[in-house]
Amino acid sequence: MTAAAREAEEEVGVNIEPSDMTFSTVMHRMEEEERVDFFLHVHQWQGEPFNAEPEKCDDLRWVDVDQLPANLVRYVRQALGNHMAGIPFDEFEA
Repeated sequence: MTAAAREAEEEVGVNIEPSDMTFSTVMHRMEEEERVDFFLHVHQWQGEPFNAEPEKCDDLRWVDVDQLPANLVRYVRQALGNHMAGIPFDEFEA
């Protein structure tokens, strides 16, 4: 949780206490490289999110979870669906 809080500050400029996060889902991802991604549910934060890494991210905005943008990264879309369905583990192949 501490690493996630640090990354949130670096990437979107918000401060999150580790106690304000809970585990959501984990994804074994097999694309060019094999990776394991952990997704967390953040219950509260301090600060206004902004794109602190524009060279790595095209856009950062609030959207309705039922109206996700078409260009959302596919494994992130799958992880959000897993979160909503209560699926703790899944695999993704490109």
